[in-house]
Amino acid sequence: MADGYARVSRQLSVCAGTSGPGATNMITGVACAFADGVPMLVLTGQAATHALGKGAAQETSREDIDIVAMFKPVTKYSAMVTTPQSMGGHLRRAFRYALTGRPGPVHLNVPVDLWEKPLIETWLDPKTYRPDASTFDPVAVGRASSLLFGAKCPAILAGAGVCSAGAQEHLRILAELLPACVATTPRGKGVFPESHPLSLGVMGFAGHAAARDTLLSNDIDVLLAVGTSLNEVATLNWAPKLSHERVFLQVDIDPDRIGRNYPVDVGIVGDSQAILKELVSQLQNTLQKGVAPASIWKKKSLPQRVFSETELRDSEHIPVTPQRWRKDLEEVLPHNAIVFSDIGGHMLSNIHYLTMQAEQKFEVC
Repeated sequence: MADGYARVSRQLSVCAGTSGPGATNMITGVACAFADGVPMLVLTGQAATHALGKGAAQETSREDIDIVAMFKPVTKYSAMVTTPQSMGGHLRRAFRYALTGRPGPVHLNVPVDLWEKPLIETWLDPKTYRPDASTFDPVAVGRASSLLFGAKCPAILAGAGVCSAGAQEHLRILAELLPACVATTPRGKGVFPESHPLSLGVMGFAGHAAARDTLLSNDIDVLLAVGTSLNEVATLNWAPKLSHERVFLQVDIDPDRIGRNYPVDVGIVGDSQAILKELVSQLQNTLQKGVAPASIWKKKSLPQRVFSETELRDSEHIPVTPQRWRKDLEEVLPHNAIVFSDIGGHMLSNIHYLTMQAEQKFEVC
């Protein structure tokens, strides 16, 4: 529930678990949030401070089962609060980690007796201890803008980071200004409306032939990857053609992801919304000078997103085929629907056969 709330609201969520099995049972869910960059404050209970090291019931301290250490690999910060006075400092540090740069879960382990002790805390404005992540290298953005403007066949591969930054509308405007064809990663499905004439659908695992054939073709001369780690499932096992003989641009808030799987010509570290907004601004300034972009996509027809086994989407067969009920679902979903898909074979059908419209969101959990 906390994971889902944070994904939809783009705000920090909070969840709590008891000491012992309550804490250990949370680890899988927290690990999922960590992998997907979901901001979450995880609070776990602990035996009273006077009993630590004595083997108290459900004790998970360093002397027994070290729950703080167990959470460290799947959180950005994991610590035990040892005194009431230190709680404020731990919270500020946890919030700073959770909400700065690439978001993620943080964990505080609190002994039960500390909750009953008085505390006078001086609350601080978050601006005084959390840096602004909207800064970026203006020179790199300028280079990217010029390369995109001069590209004959520009393309964009958009990941879930676009949704995390709330940059869907900025992505659409950028694509239309150039124009550039747009494919999304499986986790980025829905960040660009799939009914849009510039949409190629999903690139990668369970994706669409239009996205695969276009992005891996020799036609693309500039490719912008934004908000994606370019992992195995998004790149068809790191297909070399994705970056072969073209200019490769990458935007990500995590510097470790720039150039990790593909060498880049221009790498820009920063918030996707801030960077896409600046790219749009620079392109609009150039257009106002009467200079037209070099893109030929207006004159050249884009491959249309088609489904495998198309006939099954229209089938009247009983029981209803998985392809058909996705089509029926599209017709009744609200314009602002949020679709959550669990992992499994049905997720692959959702990625491939379900069409996401503007303002709709798709999440894989």
